[in-house]
Amino acid sequence: MNKKVRKRIAIIAIGMICAGSIMTYSGYLLGGSKDISLNIKDGLVINNSKERYKETISLEEFNSIEVECNSNIEFLKSDKYELEFDVPQSSGKISYSVKDKKLIIKQSVQSKNNFNINLGFEENNQDKSYIKIYAPKEMKSKELKITSRFGNINVCPTESDVADINSYFGNITVDGLEASSTINMNMNNGKLNASNIKAQNINVSNKYGGVKLENVNCNGLDVTLNNGKYIGNNVFTKNYTLKNSYGNNDLSNSKSEILNIDIKNGELKIDSMNSGNANIVNNYGKVYANEVQTNDLKMNLTNGNAEINGEFKGTSEINSKYGNVLINTSLNKEDYDYDIKSDFGKIKINDKQYEKQAERNEGSSNILKVKLNNGDVNLSFK
Repeated sequence: MNKKVRKRIAIIAIGMICAGSIMTYSGYLLGGSKDISLNIKDGLVINNSKERYKETISLEEFNSIEVECNSNIEFLKSDKYELEFDVPQSSGKISYSVKDKKLIIKQSVQSKNNFNINLGFEENNQDKSYIKIYAPKEMKSKELKITSRFGNINVCPTESDVADINSYFGNITVDGLEASSTINMNMNNGKLNASNIKAQNINVSNKYGGVKLENVNCNGLDVTLNNGKYIGNNVFTKNYTLKNSYGNNDLSNSKSEILNIDIKNGELKIDSMNSGNANIVNNYGKVYANEVQTNDLKMNLTNGNAEINGEFKGTSEINSKYGNVLINTSLNKEDYDYDIKSDFGKIKINDKQYEKQAERNEGSSNILKVKLNNGDVNLSFK
């Protein structure tokens, strides 16, 4: 078959696809389904949204939960153990069982040969899919394991020994989750909002989407973002680790014994934070810290201004390649020994100007070291 023939066949095929799409769209406007599947075996298939799996089931008592599905998941408190679901057949069949007091819910995966198209019209409430799990308020699960491929996860007040919550495409909302051991929340694409959570260790990751944590209490908190904004409010932990490749970061009203922050590209804002040992790295972005208390601070900046206000005890080291640094400390000048240097920039300490370097070495208990390659330093004592 020569190139001209192949080209003509390709043009005809594309034309048929376009014509079929127009006809399908017109059919929708005349009252047809808005869900379309392109199946390699069967061709173009229009899904009827009225064909659904819908059921409400009373369950045996369970104390562990494992869910793997494609639909929205909700955990609700009730006076009984119950499962309710309403999903279109196109999203996959649901199977469930209780074995050894463990509730297992699975939703079958659609064929890899299917490609679903949604025409983008707003769904009616009756068309929305969901899986709801009801359990008594006093139930404490040994294990809570949730995996959602396409759908939102909503967890209300729940107690568990270990909690693993994973979402590929969808949002996660958690309010009142407690674990005696570990909480893991991992996302590929979507937003995470978690509040009133408590555990020994909490691990959070999100590849594409923001993370908001509020009222968190744990021994260790590890947050890793690839591309998204991070908000942490009222976080109380011994070890606080935040890594963000691309996105702004806002930490407020929090306390930790050890704070490690590593930002590749984004702004960092800290407000009202008490941290014993703080290690902050920001490659490209501003740093603003207000009402901060530290005991040994190390800050490395590549490109961006920094303004820090608070009480800095122990040894504080700030290094910056390109950017100005403004420091306001609530302690007196006599409380510090300091060594301030700037290769290309001005140095100002309590309205007094210095060139290149300013030093004080009187045996004070607190030491402040600042070194800039290109930028101004403005240091103010109480």
